[in-house]
Amino acid sequence: MISEDRYIEILAAAIQRSTIPEADVQWNVKIGNRQFDVLAKLKVGLHSVLIGYEVKNKSRPISVEAMDAFVTKARDAGINKPIFVSRSGFQSGAISVGKNHGIDLFRLDLSADDLPSVDAGSAHVIITQGKAPPFKDLEVRVVDTDRRMNVVETVKLAYSDGSSSALPDEPSQLNYYLERSLFSSGQSIGDLIDKTVSSELVPLDQIATRSVSVGDELHPPDDYFLKKGTVKEIIITVKGISGKLIESNSLIEPSVTKETVKYTNVIDGSSIEVPAKSLPVGDSYFKAGVFYFAYSPLRYFYCDQVSGDDAVMYLVESFQSATLFQAEFIQRNQYSRFYIEVTDKRIISRLQDRLKKMKSPQENLSKPKQLPVFPTREYLRPRSR
Repeated sequence: MISEDRYIEILAAAIQRSTIPEADVQWNVKIGNRQFDVLAKLKVGLHSVLIGYEVKNKSRPISVEAMDAFVTKARDAGINKPIFVSRSGFQSGAISVGKNHGIDLFRLDLSADDLPSVDAGSAHVIITQGKAPPFKDLEVRVVDTDRRMNVVETVKLAYSDGSSSALPDEPSQLNYYLERSLFSSGQSIGDLIDKTVSSELVPLDQIATRSVSVGDELHPPDDYFLKKGTVKEIIITVKGISGKLIESNSLIEPSVTKETVKYTNVIDGSSIEVPAKSLPVGDSYFKAGVFYFAYSPLRYFYCDQVSGDDAVMYLVESFQSATLFQAEFIQRNQYSRFYIEVTDKRIISRLQDRLKKMKSPQENLSKPKQLPVFPTREYLRPRSR
């Protein structure tokens, strides 16, 4: 996973790759001592054209000062066409400065579908238990459009030895460790915090801190985020929101949502809308020995080897319905553009260890054939970017 700022920059670069296929588009590039979030190089006849992009993921509209600074940077770097991309729009003065200096202004918006869904073109796993009837089509519907509820923002464990550990805040990972981390009593972390989370509604858009006394030994499913030991207290931060309550004929992973990217020209109002998953966010080929990831839901992959047009891939980590899914498969090299390379050293270290266990014959023999899946608790939600 990457920061939201970096993800928005990658999306902006991917839009240029899609709309200017003849250009060489890169992100996070330096010209001299000037850094550009995205840079597109284009050959027009006998000429080379440099298009430089400033991409800002801010909560407030771009100011005149920020626009002036970009004007200077673009001029000093010899940019032929400067473009400013913002997630929050532009102040009127900034728009005037942009027009006066020939800067194109764009707004980038991300929106998710109201309901989780299964893409007919994707590979997916259907798990049935007991005497469940044959599964046909996924049915998801909204039963309450304005449900006041509390959602968990963070979960921290305080151990009796004075140390502490924080659960990951990415929703699918958080759900996994809430359900799979068991105390000696047999209860999970999720079981213990249920009543405390929903005991009293937190005012809308406000955050409250609550705690649960424990005094029991915790047995997590692994030691990547939590350690085994006696937990003295669980500290949680809870936010009050108004959300949708959905109902389905199946357990579903809420983070399986379709995101749409809207790219709007602020000057003339023209825009395009494309599914985020269709944008070429990665390289044009897989590299053996490299970890990758993709969103919706969050999945981590490893490219083991590349042979011709095919790559041997491992799905190393994907948490869905509080279950760890892993797999080995063959992927065509042409689809590498939909995978983003993992560069975070801490994440790579965790994935390397999971991969080692995946490849271990003893580990594979000891794996249960099927793990139970859990419904996602109401207080867990996908995080919008």
